[in-house]
Amino acid sequence: MSEFNPQQQADRTSRFNGQQSEKGAQFIGLSADAPPLDDQRYAQLLAQQFTGLSATELTKQSLVTHFGPDYDFRNKRLPVWQFDYANSRVFIDAVSGQLIEQQSRASQWERYSFSFVHKWGLLQPLLGREGRDMLVVGFMVLLLTMAVMGFAMRLKRR
Repeated sequence: MSEFNPQQQADRTSRFNGQQSEKGAQFIGLSADAPPLDDQRYAQLLAQQFTGLSATELTKQSLVTHFGPDYDFRNKRLPVWQFDYANSRVFIDAVSGQLIEQQSRASQWERYSFSFVHKWGLLQPLLGREGRDMLVVGFMVLLLTMAVMGFAMRLKRR
């Protein structure tokens, strides 16, 4: 039996909004006294294994379902679990059991500058995605026009 669902086809919007393309992991206890295990608890165990910390040292745990300044689209995996500790942060994919990314607090400022300044993210709340993109394209056309005019002036001077 096929589990094809045309409403869950991957397109730009569904990937950006964090539509899950894989099913969650199924955990089967090997003994009757095994503690219950779900994606959240499994991700926490993986975070402890990858960082070498105890559960109490992982200060914040949350499910990331959207790309944003803290977790961007270059990782191409959603949803992931985020764990904060001391001066760092890790992102864990409970489906594959992989450490997706590890960030230090110092690198977060660079991420914010990239997301808001380099990608012109400050304009998105004001203009929306398309308005921001049109403004960026207009700015690039203006820069190219000025460059061509500069070359023309230099050739004319010679």
